[in-house]
Amino acid sequence: MAHGPGSSSGVVDPNFRGHAFDHDIYVGVGTGPLVQTSTDGITWTKRDSGTPFSLCAIAYGKGLFVAVGNAWSRSLRRRHV
Repeated sequence: MAHGPGSSSGVVDPNFRGHAFDHDIYVGVGTGPLVQTSTDGITWTKRDSGTPFSLCAIAYGKGLFVAVGNAWSRSLRRRHV
């Protein structure tokens, strides 16, 4: 999930399959390879997941967000989201 320019939307994507939260950032993952981030849970910014695969779930712990998909997984330090 590269941090960089993204498009913002006030709508939560209906294709989200999972969400994770750490102190001040929400991350949602889903089909296609959908990844969006938000600092308030209202305005969401699309991000590059770095994979062509759909993501099924995401979790946060010990400084890492970990997203998994049907054929792929990825862990990222919080500062890269």
